[in-house]
Amino acid sequence: KDILPGLHSNTQIPKIIGSARQYELTGNSKDERIAEFFWTTMVNHHSYANGGNSSGEYLSTPDKLNDRLTHSTCETCNTYNMLRLTKMLYQTSADVHYMDYYERALYNHILSTINPVQGGFVYFTPMR
Repeated sequence: KDILPGLHSNTQIPKIIGSARQYELTGNSKDERIAEFFWTTMVNHHSYANGGNSSGEYLSTPDKLNDRLTHSTCETCNTYNMLRLTKMLYQTSADVHYMDYYERALYNHILSTINPVQGGFVYFTPMR
């Protein structure tokens, strides 16, 4: 069940990274299922085309992003943490669909936020 609407995105992602890590250490399949379900839900129902997610740091109605095209979409650290989770899931499964998302989010969100001259980065990537 998707319980993410209304929750702070980057509070949830590290929790799930913890579940993925627990799976790596213990082999507990429940932790694996938690991480996989969360990842699938975020990527397929709460993410923009560039791989980022959230508006104003919060998640909203799944599959309805058009009314959340604001100046505060796609917090960079959310995507960074989703990349961390994606890497962990790929390393335990070798399923290429994880790398499809990784490539999309890395090139279209993370790298697009970095100033190549001064090295600074953008906190939000406005999607409006």
